[in-house]
Amino acid sequence: MSTHPRFISAFLKSLGSTADEVATLLRKEGIKGIPIAAGSCPIARLVKKRYPKAADFTISRGRFSVGTGRTCRYADVDWSSGVSRFIEKFDGHAYPDLEDK
Repeated sequence: MSTHPRFISAFLKSLGSTADEVATLLRKEGIKGIPIAAGSCPIARLVKKRYPKAADFTISRGRFSVGTGRTCRYADVDWSSGVSRFIEKFDGHAYPDLEDK
């Protein structure tokens, strides 16, 4: 799978249109993460699982970066998307069941 930002952006958009839809998908996938940790949040871990070459993937509010070892690319994330809303809520501890303990 290509790690080009446009493919990852499309994947992120497919995760759900609300924060709760994204959380449900992450639960089904068994993905957890660490709040306020751009490279270890559940979204970053899911992307790394689906795109193994994206080893240096980080995401924060409104932006993500993907590195493949030789290159690093940045792209904006639509802040109104379910993923962006999920990150905001997850960082505020709204989904404690998705947090690594």
